[in-house]
Amino acid sequence: MFKKWLFTCFGINTDKKNNESISFNQIKNITIVETVSKFPDITNKWNVIRFFDSANSIVETLLGNSIEFILENPNEIPYKNTKDIKYTVNMFNIKTRRILNKLSFYFKYDSSQMGHILIIKPVKSEIVSSNHWSFIESVFYNMGFQTTIKYHKK
Repeated sequence: MFKKWLFTCFGINTDKKNNESISFNQIKNITIVETVSKFPDITNKWNVIRFFDSANSIVETLLGNSIEFILENPNEIPYKNTKDIKYTVNMFNIKTRRILNKLSFYFKYDSSQMGHILIIKPVKSEIVSSNHWSFIESVFYNMGFQTTIKYHKK
């Protein structure tokens, strides 16, 4: 009984279709919530640039300055006529001079959290490896934020 439930949970059970099984290697996005640290004023582009500079200084501490977050559009883009603001960010490997991933950072107000949250999603058709997701999560965790991962459901 337990074995069958486990197989169903991980999507291994072939004789039963389960639409609620979670694919653990396919991360949909990371949600970052203010705890110890606070988000910058998201309408002020210089504060957002400083926010990414502080993220890059954490990366320098963790990895010895090999990966950097680069804002592709320092001017904010209002998202779908709301107060949410979207920034496009490249995760760049300094040593190989290659863009690892293109990510969208959505700063939005969440009434359930009673404050602003940051949702990090890959740009359409971009595949982000689980190692890169773990790296992004660790950077923001080390900055003093609470992170949660949302997985794709099959």
